[in-house]
Amino acid sequence: QAKAVVILNKEAKESEAINQGLIEQYDIQAEQQRQIRDDERNGIAARIEANNKLKGILEEQSEKMTENAQKIRDAAKAQYELSGLDEDKLAYIQAENELMAINARITGMMAEQKSNDLSLDKERIEIGNELAMIGANEFIRQRMENDAKLEEQMRFISQEVTNEDERNALISKARLEHKIAMIDVAEQEKQEMIGKAQEFFGGLQ
Repeated sequence: QAKAVVILNKEAKESEAINQGLIEQYDIQAEQQRQIRDDERNGIAARIEANNKLKGILEEQSEKMTENAQKIRDAAKAQYELSGLDEDKLAYIQAENELMAINARITGMMAEQKSNDLSLDKERIEIGNELAMIGANEFIRQRMENDAKLEEQMRFISQEVTNEDERNALISKARLEHKIAMIDVAEQEKQEMIGKAQEFFGGLQ
C-alpha cells in the first residue's frame, strides 16, 4: 500500500506541474479566439466560428485539467488514509478544493462563451433582417419605377393610337412586358440577396 501511495504521489506531482502549464496554454488559445470573436471588424461568420472554437478549447481544458486534479486528489486521499496525519488530511481537503475550483473556473468561462453565443446569434438574425429589408425596399423602388413607366406607355398609346384593336394589342403587350420586367427584377434581387448573404455570413448556415 505504501508503494502504491508513493507511485500516486509521483503521478500527482507530475499532474500538478502539467495543470500549471495547461492553464497558460489554454488561456492563450482561448484569448486568441475571444479577440477574433469580439472584433466587430470581422464578419459575423468568423466571429461565430471563433466562439465555437473557444467552446471546444474550454471543453478540452476542463477534461484534461479535471483528470489531472483527480489524480492529485486521489493521491492525497490515499496518503491521508495511509498516515492519518492532520497535515495529510489538510492536503486532501486542499486537493478537493482545487478540483472544485477548476470546475468553477471552467463553468464561469463556459457561461461567458454561452452568453456570447446567444448575442452573436441575435446579431446574425438582425443582419439577416436588415438584408431582407434592403432587398424589399429596392424591389419596391424598382416596382414603382416600372409602374410609372407602364402608366406613361399606356397614356401614350391611348392618346396616339386611334385604332381600337391596335390600341388594345399594344396595351396588352405593355402589360406583359411590365410583368416580365418585374419577374426579372425579382430574380435579380434574389441573386443579389444571396450574394450579400454570402458576403456577410461567409456561407454560414
